[in-house]
Amino acid sequence: MKPIDQIIMEKGNGDCMRAAVASILELPLVAVPHFMLNGNAAMYMSVFKAFMYAHGWKWKGNGCHNGILRWKPYHVDGHYIASVDSANFKDTYHAVVIDTEGNVVHDPSPKKQWQGKSLFESENYHCFHLFAKRRDDEWKCLEESMRQAKEEK
Repeated sequence: MKPIDQIIMEKGNGDCMRAAVASILELPLVAVPHFMLNGNAAMYMSVFKAFMYAHGWKWKGNGCHNGILRWKPYHVDGHYIASVDSANFKDTYHAVVIDTEGNVVHDPSPKKQWQGKSLFESENYHCFHLFAKRRDDEWKCLEESMRQAKEEK
């Protein structure tokens, strides 16, 4: 994990998720789409899942504290992206990077209000994203499906 900070700090339009993804994938911020610019929540999640899939990770859903032992295998090299309450804006979520024990190892906000906190002990989070390593045969299957869809048009 390579910590990358967000550069846009706006209520409902910040790029903390973008920075969290860049951090766990160890990419430059400009190589990751600003997911919030893609309209509604469904479009946001579609772009997020497709981006992660293209980078080798298959989204498995959202985890919660009650099932942490069940969810432990579904991380990106020992890290999850968690959704917490924004410390800067009321009624807004903020993305942070946590380890498998629930400790915030990177808060993309320049103010770092969540840095070093234990989310699982405080239960002060909404969810965390779960990923499994994508198998090469899954990627090839997707490529074949896309090729066939183009040929049918």
